[in-house]
Amino acid sequence: MAPNAAQFLTVVSAADTPPQNGQDTGRVVLLNPDGSPFTSAAGKLAGTGLHVPSDWGAKYRAKLAGGGLTRVAVVGDSVAAGYYTSNPRARSWPARVAAALQSKFGDGGSGFNGSSASLAFASSAASIPAGAVTAYTAAGYYWAATGAWSQYSTPYGPGACVISTQAVGAKQVISGLRGTALTIYTLSGGFAPWSYQINGGAAVPIADGATFAIQATQVAAPTGTYSLTINYAGTGANSLYLIGIEARNAAGVVVDNFSKYGALSAGFADTSALGAAAWSGGPSNPADLLVYALAANDSQSTTATGITLTAAVAAGVNVLPVSAYVAPGQYLIGTELVYVFASTAASASLSAYTTAAHGTGSALVVPSVSAEGWLHNLSAFLSNARSVADGGPDLLVVMPHIGNYDSAFGNYSAMVAKALGVCHAYGAALVDMWAIGRNSWPYWNALAYWGNGATPGTAGGDVIHLSDAGADAYASAVSAVVGP
Repeated sequence: MAPNAAQFLTVVSAADTPPQNGQDTGRVVLLNPDGSPFTSAAGKLAGTGLHVPSDWGAKYRAKLAGGGLTRVAVVGDSVAAGYYTSNPRARSWPARVAAALQSKFGDGGSGFNGSSASLAFASSAASIPAGAVTAYTAAGYYWAATGAWSQYSTPYGPGACVISTQAVGAKQVISGLRGTALTIYTLSGGFAPWSYQINGGAAVPIADGATFAIQATQVAAPTGTYSLTINYAGTGANSLYLIGIEARNAAGVVVDNFSKYGALSAGFADTSALGAAAWSGGPSNPADLLVYALAANDSQSTTATGITLTAAVAAGVNVLPVSAYVAPGQYLIGTELVYVFASTAASASLSAYTTAAHGTGSALVVPSVSAEGWLHNLSAFLSNARSVADGGPDLLVVMPHIGNYDSAFGNYSAMVAKALGVCHAYGAALVDMWAIGRNSWPYWNALAYWGNGATPGTAGGDVIHLSDAGADAYASAVSAVVGP
């Protein structure tokens, strides 16, 4: 049986003596509400991998106790977005954490619903399995579109995703919203006018602002659950740029999930006035608790070199026939990582023998995001969030269970080590799901925690995405830190 995210767990120090002066014990033990040790589905004590300063979350918890609206922001990739769960809107681990918090402190609204939940975005993300797209369309996760829409090239605003249209009569329908205060985010700059409708009612026209900026249009909305329609009202000469929707109530807890399929840390490191860092829990759209869960795609990111093998090579060679000079450094050929220490215009010498055969035309690519590069982007994001007069939000970093996703680069252990350091520097808590999962894909596979892109929600053999049970495991660990 998967851990139940709706039951909050108690965090107690595993040290022999209580931590002094806010010192991080480095390990915690989780207790069930009845005081018994919390165990995973396999009966293992779940505590390793959680690093929580003894005085962490004082500001966030005071806000929870205050009776107003407490805002939690989550920034992540496809794992945090909930891909391969049965319905990302309801079954992602942030959604499970939101449900648990709202059951205790009240419903603060459905939160952020970004344009990465549009079919315009999904069609541009070629690696999303067709089975997942079909299932999520049927479940109502994706927005219902009329007319031609496309993804805009620059990831501005909350959620780092913008879609656009010039099609007369084009619209997007977003369903399942909750919250009496609605914010519609668009990109302004003398672009096309648009209108909105609530529950299919009368269209309310909106003029696009003259300044190139994030335009946040505030709308009063009804109680209960409702739909919102965004209509293109232009003539076809100018575009409408739509970013997303936020729905909030006056009190309770709202969890804004700004996560996006395929997101890299660089996409949320833009701290400019239009940047995703400013609007995804940052100074322009602040949160009380900011959860950062971006790491997996950075561990796999590559840059093409344009250099290929001019002839096939067998396993066990240490010189490659290449189409051009190769600068010394680390490269990936297929799934094999090699290190070039010397090169001519026709051959590259390796520091070790190849372990696999490679065909003519195989490309040499460069791992483009080092652990240091990821750390720089993480630090930029956290620093920007804290650069406000009230000291900014409390911070939590969630390192995903990398599964088999980093099998080629081996970058991830260095990223986790650097995460510990940056969390210490910022007084942030850390949930390391990789350590909680014993750094083992087979271990979590035996627990049925890995997802299935063909039939979302069920257990499968994916290298990193979660089943519903896997999302519950994440939610239990995170809830142990952010719960009451």
